[in-house]
Amino acid sequence: MNKLDRENADFQRALQSLQETFGRTVIPVHLPIGKESDFHGVVNLITMKAYEFEPGGQGKGKTIPI
Repeated sequence: MNKLDRENADFQRALQSLQETFGRTVIPVHLPIGKESDFHGVVNLITMKAYEFEPGGQGKGKTIPI
């Protein structure tokens, strides 16, 4: 999923919609940190690392503790 920093973005609603379409086997491998204008990173559930991104859309991230 992308555009989680947009207004009215809802990770849980999008995940539920995917699971309704493709079945309960759809599982997230990343979880967002924050939502809408407070979105600032993701947690990778495979590597168990969190990444925080710089504001302004530069796409550069840094590893942070979970």
